[in-house]
Order: sequence, then structure tokens, then C-alpha cells
Amino acid sequence: MYGKRIQPHIVSYIKNIGTGETHEIPPSEEEPVTIVNRENWVKVLNAMKDVVHHWRGTARRIGTDSKYKIGGKTGTAQVFTVKQNEEYDEDTVAEKLKDHALFIAFAPVEAPRIAVAVVVENGGHGGSVAAPMARKVMDYYLLPDIEAAEKEMEKQKELEAATEIKPKKQAKPPQPESIPEKEMVKETGTGTTPEDQAEEENVGND
Repeated sequence: MYGKRIQPHIVSYIKNIGTGETHEIPPSEEEPVTIVNRENWVKVLNAMKDVVHHWRGTARRIGTDSKYKIGGKTGTAQVFTVKQNEEYDEDTVAEKLKDHALFIAFAPVEAPRIAVAVVVENGGHGGSVAAPMARKVMDYYLLPDIEAAEKEMEKQKELEAATEIKPKKQAKPPQPESIPEKEMVKETGTGTTPEDQAEEENVGND
């Protein structure tokens, strides 16, 4: 499946003024999108992503600080026909004759959850006028879940850091007990201490 085709409509429900009864109008899903060559599908997706996230993209301004990847396409629609020998001058043309600004987008690119189409009458440029509006709509829809997931991930990291088992300090090897000097002399086989030897010398001198 490469997406769903939904018939667009403006009215979401019809309400009977007399009875107050409402009749909802559900979305009308048409035949699913079919792709003959998947490579063509991938090329289009990458090109739409570059419109927003490539440094030369016509809607790159809305992708600079985005927390999710956006695919989009900018456009303009002429209100009147420019003669062959004339040029369209946005600064001098009347407001009601300025081009309509168009922008379509979907996000996130990896797993789309929302698609937006913006038309700004006499707005001029799709990238500078219509695209920022679409970004606000997508932020409103996507950011709460993204930020909640980020907070949950941060809590998980803090929990893992707090419960991490620190390596135990290695116990020092037992130190040999100090042997009194008298015992050390006896162990050497002399049987006398320096004090005893001094006493014996004094006795002999007497």
C-alpha cells in the first residue's frame, strides 16, 4: 500500500434545525494508490523531502529546526494571463491579481501521519507564505507525541543511570602482621635481643 485516496469535501455533518438531529458525512475512500515501479515512488519521496530539508529547497526555511522530516511541494497559481511580451511584476501588480501561494506536505516522511494542503489567495509564494502555515498545522498535530516520547526516553535514561550497578572495589590483600623486634631476633636463631647483648657485655666488663 502506497497511501490512501480520500475524496475531499468541506461539509463534515448536516444538522436538522427542527429536530436537532445530525447526520455525519464520513470520509469517502477511493481506490488505493498503486505503483508499477517502486523506484519512481522513492525518487518522488526523496525529491519532496529535499524541498524542505535540502539547502536549495524552495521550502527549506520550515525545515531548519524541525523535529521531524517533512515532504513537500511548493507552487503558485496565476490569477491572470501575462502577455507574451510582458513580465509579471509582483511589486506593481494589484493585490487581487497576485499569484495564489500553494503548498502540499506530509510528515513524518518515514511513517506519514498527516497530510496538509494550503492555498493562500493572492499570497504570492508557496515557500515563504503557504509553507509556514502548513508547518504550524503539522507541529500542532505531531509535536505533543514527539515531545512526550522524548521525555519518556529521558526518564528511561535517568532510571538506567540510577540503577546501573557500579563495580565493587577490590579488597586489599591482607597485610602481614608486624612481628615484634624481640621475636624477629629469636627467629634468626641468635636467641638474644640487642638489649640482652648489651647487658651481657656489661656483666663481662664487671
